[in-house]
Amino acid sequence: MRRFTVSLVALAVAVAPLALLPSAASAATPATCRTSQLSLSKVSSDGAAGTIYNVWAFTNVSSRTCRMRGYPDLQRYGQGGRPFVTTERKVLSPNPTTVVLAPGGKASFVWSYSDVPQGNAEECTTSKVVGVRPPGRSAGLYIPFDVPNCSTSIQVSAVAAGVITP
Repeated sequence: MRRFTVSLVALAVAVAPLALLPSAASAATPATCRTSQLSLSKVSSDGAAGTIYNVWAFTNVSSRTCRMRGYPDLQRYGQGGRPFVTTERKVLSPNPTTVVLAPGGKASFVWSYSDVPQGNAEECTTSKVVGVRPPGRSAGLYIPFDVPNCSTSIQVSAVAAGVITP
């Protein structure tokens, strides 16, 4: 019985350092994409019945693979950088999945908004810049883009691998 106890202690001492090594699974999981690793561009725009759909794509411009999951955050800005009230509704397809972006890889999302004046307004004001924060990031990318500010509501999808169509 004593020999067995000594063997278990010896085994525990020998195996304990292995617990400190990163597992193959954690070593293979890339870090979350940093804003500085990404560029953003409009892919397409389409609309009907007063609703405009835009597809935007993040591109990994770095030399490291990264990942993202979730919804981007959007904010519209007017003349002089004045923010417009923007209410995001995270309701468009696709739903969140983890997207791995190799260098040069793309992840896209859809956002939509109304271009119909609300209430007594005869026309909509226009934002001049859109700020987009990648999922899970506090820093954003700012893109010159004229958007009718007819409604405070913007519908957005989660990011998906590649370039999606609405």
